[in-house]
Amino acid sequence: MIVGIIPKIIQPYEDQFEIAIDLNLFKFLNNIFPKSKIKILFKKKNYQLDFLILSGGNTITTFSKKKEDLLRSKIDNYYYNICDKKKIPILGICHGAMFIAEKHNSKFLLKKHI
Repeated sequence: MIVGIIPKIIQPYEDQFEIAIDLNLFKFLNNIFPKSKIKILFKKKNYQLDFLILSGGNTITTFSKKKEDLLRSKIDNYYYNICDKKKIPILGICHGAMFIAEKHNSKFLLKKHI
């Protein structure tokens, strides 16, 4: 089984992007799918995936137009559309769940804490 994970994208300096994934996610996947291969997806390539994980981190573009969020959205869209078309299972964690909800025309409300 090949599991693809889209990581959080960080921009620490102008035009420098880094990726990050929680190590607990790798531990979890190794326990659930011990013989799987994990691919970190941060470039648009055509991998043969059996499962896609849209990880946490970043902000959906409805609320942010930062470079790292726009880049993340492009990567999310690319792999989401491939997996949706091929009926490959997709799991969204935090940001990923919001991204999937947005793809299915969910509405978000931004509330301020009192």
